[in-house]
Amino acid sequence: MIFIKRVLEQIKKQFDGVKPFSWQVALLLSLFSWFTYLLIRDPSVRQFVSLFGWFFLIIGTEWALIKAEYVVPGLKLKIRYGPWLTGAIASCALWSNRIIIQDVQGAFEWWPLLSVGFAAFPRFLKTGPSLKRPDADARRDLVILTLVGLVLSCWFRFHFLLQDFLVSYPSLASDNMNRSAFVVRINPNSVPTSSGVAVLDSAEAIVRSELAKRSWADGQRWLKTMSPQAPVSGSQAPVLGRQALSAAYQTAPSLKEVNLWRFNAEFSPSIPTNVLKMGITWLGPSSQTNGYTLKKDCSISEAPVQQFVNGLAETAGATAPLAPYRMDCGAIESSVPGVNVQKPEPLMQQTGNFFERLMKAILDLLQGFVDILGRILGTGRQ
Repeated sequence: MIFIKRVLEQIKKQFDGVKPFSWQVALLLSLFSWFTYLLIRDPSVRQFVSLFGWFFLIIGTEWALIKAEYVVPGLKLKIRYGPWLTGAIASCALWSNRIIIQDVQGAFEWWPLLSVGFAAFPRFLKTGPSLKRPDADARRDLVILTLVGLVLSCWFRFHFLLQDFLVSYPSLASDNMNRSAFVVRINPNSVPTSSGVAVLDSAEAIVRSELAKRSWADGQRWLKTMSPQAPVSGSQAPVLGRQALSAAYQTAPSLKEVNLWRFNAEFSPSIPTNVLKMGITWLGPSSQTNGYTLKKDCSISEAPVQQFVNGLAETAGATAPLAPYRMDCGAIESSVPGVNVQKPEPLMQQTGNFFERLMKAILDLLQGFVDILGRILGTGRQ
């Protein structure tokens, strides 16, 4: 009981110094509103009470920090951080009640604009309170502050716009960004692979599967339908392209970028090795005006002489069916330098490469210090 009495006395002392018209009262009213909010069960009434909680919280915060400043060490630059904190609270309040702001993106975009409003409001007040016209210096500051708020809001909007683009067109992230004036790769070693690589790999797997089911002669006839001279009605290149795209995007078939790939294939029969050239062209947003093309060339030759009976190869020691062909595919090449066509490294290899690069950087730094020290000592001896 004595402990509780002391606590109550301390609370009473704290409240004795509070003026009726002050920021402390506004924050207490906010706290009381949130306490009432927790006791209410009806959703509409809860939302109505939460408006008072947010309102008094915004008023109390702005009032308490209206003259608060942070001085940047060394620069003697004074920054009033109160309006930015109040703007963030107001943005959260509008978002939580779905008033004007409907999502997180909108909350970030409105935050600088609301902060500018809270920073400008005291410039129009004088003791009384009553309204006044800001002087020339204050108007200049308001113009600069408004422009800063607009720039920050536009940058937030631009950021989320880029994120939406990358969600709809993930292959954009694999393009060459060296000439971009606003996109900088933080980690150049973690560039995602272009989706065209998966399409070409799927096309290769489909071709292997088709040839495995056919004899050498039947496989040759099927491959010839890939050549440009094949009749449009009987050409298998578009069919192969659709199958490869479906296989590559089977986990995300609704992505907008699926329709921006154009697959093509060309078969060139020759002796003893045939060549199947597959390519896929990106027609979507790119660092290049005409997009870029990924190519993969595969050489197809007849397997060593084997005797087939019912599709089974009868060779010495053979216990399983063998394909009547041999297919070797080269690495995927891009028509534009900078487009990533390399598959991501395994996690263990990435970790090893990271430590290898870190150790190399440390050794280079130490070597640089040694070289500088040697030059200084050498100069001193001279």
